[in-house]
Amino acid sequence: MVNNGLGDSYSFFITFSLVAFLTSGVGYAITSYQMLNRYQDFTKHNFSFRKSIDLNWLKHFIWGIGLIFVIAITFAVSQEWLGINFGFNTDIIFYSLIILFIFYVGYSGIIHQGTFSVNKNSNQLAEPKTSGEYNHSGLKEVDALYYHRHLTEIMETQRPYLEPKLSLSTLADYLDISPNHLSQVINQYEEKNFYDYVNEYRIEEFKRRALKPENSNYSILAIAYDSGFNSKSSFNQVFKKMVGQTPSQYLNTRKVSTS
Repeated sequence: MVNNGLGDSYSFFITFSLVAFLTSGVGYAITSYQMLNRYQDFTKHNFSFRKSIDLNWLKHFIWGIGLIFVIAITFAVSQEWLGINFGFNTDIIFYSLIILFIFYVGYSGIIHQGTFSVNKNSNQLAEPKTSGEYNHSGLKEVDALYYHRHLTEIMETQRPYLEPKLSLSTLADYLDISPNHLSQVINQYEEKNFYDYVNEYRIEEFKRRALKPENSNYSILAIAYDSGFNSKSSFNQVFKKMVGQTPSQYLNTRKVSTS
């Protein structure tokens, strides 16, 4: 009986350790997902494009890993504590899925390797801030107002938004200010992040170009690229968000109203 007691205790300890390990895996997945959300918020404050820096593929990986760990916890608890026999080796399935996902993230990392080298000058990137934090930025209100007017003038006359890979630091060079101060100006006076601010100009540029009779022979995508976009998916997503219609729907509506 003593031996049986020790055996049961050992079995319980092993099962408990396994469940604790798998639970920690779920915890790491949740933490990683939260970090990716912060990264995406960071990119929207520093870049006007998503192609080559988007990490949605990594989000899919994290969701997959988290799901695998949840399934593994279910199997472990069901078999060891509830006595359910599934009739197959669950360990093989678990580790096979882990290996497949490792291959997936490795392949995706190679395909999206530009993500990790899009801007090596990390000290020139702006961190997202709240309105309260701007009170200690050192940028005076009168200077911020001047830079906002100058920024609007540059966007309308020099049209830097036509550069597909325009970044916050590049646009800051036009005004000869720091990226953090430029980010503050955009957030305070435009009430939007850098990504939305630049792409709003691109959408208006697309509208102007698409409605010109001389551009009627060009495809929607060609005009979008000429307007500063570098990705079909980003263009469609931004257009739908800002206009409330797809590009095709918008153009068809305008053609009907002008006919």
